[in-house]
Amino acid sequence: MMRQKFTNICVLQSFLLLANKLIFLFLISTKVYADWTKAEGRYFISRNISKGEACDRALMLAKRNALSKKWFSKV
Repeated sequence: MMRQKFTNICVLQSFLLLANKLIFLFLISTKVYADWTKAEGRYFISRNISKGEACDRALMLAKRNALSKKWFSKV
């Protein structure tokens, strides 16, 4: 009886794992397009902001500029 319960649990877990992988495969499988682009972002360093934070903000501005060049106007 104990062996039967163990086998049923293993079969159920295997089925759920397989179903999870199939759902993930169907939902995530989409066409992806990529392209290189150049963009620039500048942020001025003042007394209220550190150099690292200014660099992070400049990077974010560069990413926004790159996306706006490639058809994505809302970021």
